[in-house]
Amino acid sequence: MKKITHILPKDFDTAALRKSLGLRQDEFWGPVGIEQSQGSRYESNRRLPDPLRLLLPIVYELETQQLEDFRPKTLRKR
Repeated sequence: MKKITHILPKDFDTAALRKSLGLRQDEFWGPVGIEQSQGSRYESNRRLPDPLRLLLPIVYELETQQLEDFRPKTLRKR
């Protein structure tokens, strides 16, 4: 298993990531212990708690570039 040492940006689009993986909300949020209804709230711009911002990159083995790809376009680094 790879060592992941990054955290999701606060403006990370979890819904876009979930959809790109082809997962339903319950399938995406379940492995991190979150109910579908709470996951839906996080996808509706509710702030992700820091532990989830650390855990999601590990569970889904996200690389640094993927973290940038799922940020709103207006906030991406140039």
